[in-house]
Amino acid sequence: MEDIAQRIKELIDDQGLSNTDFAKEANLNPAIISHILSGRNKPSLQVINQIKESFTNVNLDYLITGSGQLYIDVTNVNTKEKPVENNLFGQVGGLPMEGVRVVSEPGTIPAKAPEEPVEKTTEIEKPAPPSHSLNDHLDKKPKTVENSKEPDVKEVEQIVIFYTNGSFKAYRP
Repeated sequence: MEDIAQRIKELIDDQGLSNTDFAKEANLNPAIISHILSGRNKPSLQVINQIKESFTNVNLDYLITGSGQLYIDVTNVNTKEKPVENNLFGQVGGLPMEGVRVVSEPGTIPAKAPEEPVEKTTEIEKPAPPSHSLNDHLDKKPKTVENSKEPDVKEVEQIVIFYTNGSFKAYRP
């Protein structure tokens, strides 16, 4: 019995792609395809969905169960109406959008839409001046903490020398 990995390999060969190119087309990591084809892993639902999204003409029943043909027969596909989308030129499904004037003669300019009145405010609030000037901050000296428990003395704990051959030597004072 033929398994799903063999059917994926058949799809790759039929598309004329290398395993890596097939993985890129299906938006998958090439290692995933390699592991599936070598038998190390079985394809997950996510892998099957990625293949189906990238290769829309592949028969999903054939890919999973082996029944039918590799590709969907275009004449047997139930055609669903595509959702109507707006395009750049203001038409929906071939008809002009509501409120859009279609100009058939070149060189004519469509009438402008009436402009709505815009309220204008000229009053601008100024930010409040800072309460402290920069000079006040510069004149102040940093505060020192007198009751510190640990003195600010630094001592060398260890010196490590690394050699190019990968060895090292540690020195402690």
